[in-house]
Amino acid sequence: MSDSKRSDPKRSAERARDSPSAKSPPRKGPGRARILVLSVLFGCGYWVVDGFLHSHFHPEEGSALTAILLHPSFDEAIERLVFLAACLAVGLVYSASLRRKREKERILADVEREREHVARHKAVAETAADFVMELDRDGTVRFASRVLPGYRRDQLVGTSVRNWVFHKYESIVENALEDAFERRTVSEFEMPGTRANCEVGWFACRMGPILVEGRAVGAVLSFVDVTERRRTAEALETETAHATKYFEVAAVVMVVLDREGCVTRINRKGCETLGYPARDIVGKNWFETFLPVRYRDEVRSVFAKVVAGELDRVEYHENPVLTKDGRERIVAWHNVFFEDELGRISGSLSSGEDITERRKAEVALRDFNREMKRQVEQRTAELTVANEELEAFAHSVSHDLRGPLRAIEGFALALSEDCTEMLDDTGRGYLDRIQANCRSMTLLIDDLLDLSRVTCSEVRYETVDLSKMVRTIADGLSRLEPDRQVSFVIAPDVVAVGDLPLLRIAMTNLMINAWKFTSRHPAARIEFGVEESRDERMYFIKDDGAGLNMEHADRLFRAFQRLHAPHEFPGTGIGLTTVHRIVKRHGGRIWVDAAVEKGATFSFTLGAALSADSPPAEVEGS
Repeated sequence: MSDSKRSDPKRSAERARDSPSAKSPPRKGPGRARILVLSVLFGCGYWVVDGFLHSHFHPEEGSALTAILLHPSFDEAIERLVFLAACLAVGLVYSASLRRKREKERILADVEREREHVARHKAVAETAADFVMELDRDGTVRFASRVLPGYRRDQLVGTSVRNWVFHKYESIVENALEDAFERRTVSEFEMPGTRANCEVGWFACRMGPILVEGRAVGAVLSFVDVTERRRTAEALETETAHATKYFEVAAVVMVVLDREGCVTRINRKGCETLGYPARDIVGKNWFETFLPVRYRDEVRSVFAKVVAGELDRVEYHENPVLTKDGRERIVAWHNVFFEDELGRISGSLSSGEDITERRKAEVALRDFNREMKRQVEQRTAELTVANEELEAFAHSVSHDLRGPLRAIEGFALALSEDCTEMLDDTGRGYLDRIQANCRSMTLLIDDLLDLSRVTCSEVRYETVDLSKMVRTIADGLSRLEPDRQVSFVIAPDVVAVGDLPLLRIAMTNLMINAWKFTSRHPAARIEFGVEESRDERMYFIKDDGAGLNMEHADRLFRAFQRLHAPHEFPGTGIGLTTVHRIVKRHGGRIWVDAAVEKGATFSFTLGAALSADSPPAEVEGS
């Protein structure tokens, strides 16, 4: 037995002293027998004293013993007997009076104890947390400890308990009364009632008998408001039901383990993953049954150290599990741990996602990336070789074509200088056509070389002042044909980030294109500018020249595709193709908006963004 339950003599004595049944009765005086004995002894003493006195005054009659026992006179004997009887009578009267007094004091003490006993029980009932009522055999309320919610005390005392019990629960109260009075047993039950705020609540009730000498003289009904407890229990039950549903329908494996690592619960997804029904999983040691042998000791050791508090709690880990058919599935676990009232770990809840297919996909993706990297490196090497060969071929073609072309052009020039008089108009016409085609062929070779350089050269990014570049190109065009009336509108301080030589080629081709297609107008206007938007910066070159039919606009940026006859507007059909490739190499795009004889606007973007802290670079030789 614990120390808290051992008997304390001092406390026991105090409880016994304070108990109503242990109150000391009134102090007793001498008993009846004692009074009678004393009366007789007093009478006998008088007899002896009288005998001694008589022998003293009448020595002639004998000794004191003779005077006391043998020779008293008749009158003296009568006198002595009368005195003895009187003493005895007085003793009897006094004894009776004293007995009545003690009985009255005992009755008064019993009444006082009973009053105190009743007061104590009433005080306990009045201050108890429960509501307490005393009922008689037919259910009438004799006493109510305090006001019942929704009632006054005077509305309860003297009324039947059935008056405030819902009809549906009257049979429960009847059975409890019968148990108290007939079987002398205590009944416990719950029933609804009216609360202090006049709403219906629930009360937990106990009814037991009041026994006097083994006879039930009444019943005590106590009840306490358990509405909030029932609501809490119902809410907890609802939450538990919801949690159970969530647990079962979760799309991940859910496993609950105790401190020893045994499975106490597993959800449907876990059973499907492992291939076992729940009854074959619950109760089994998780580490011994469902982990591959090579992982068991390590994972079990970590779990034991976490439970013992020797290791920080592991909230995430991955490991394979064994299925019923012997296959391994890789599961990524997220763990939470349960604690008891002392803060010790009592178990764990782990949610696991089967990542087997993901791991396979990752492995396949890594293999694919390695293979793609190998192929890219191989194709890059091949492309590098092809570009080198293409560049060598372009230079070779340029050299091989320029030699015969220069010879043809030289002989044509010699003919025009030395033999012009020998040729008629037809021959001179043929000679002019030969020289014109030689010049066209020279331009075509130059354009092809530019296109080759655009395709093969490395892009080097820097800040370029496009306004200055366009102004330089416009001045050059004006010097070539000073008689033309062309107005240039060039937006100031337009900068871009890109490869300076490539951008010079692109802007030159676009400006030459605009200059060429405005040549048939006596006065022309060519504009360069930029438009800003939230996502990108758009550059444009706009003219009011011949324009084009937009139905054929998709052919503009293809090599050797021309929308006008050579006699209308000369050209090789390579310029816009070169511009298109330069823009694409910068990560941008180019498009045209035009109409016949209403001019054309070529717009383009560049993928490289202009840095705000990068000053415009000086464009030398633009």
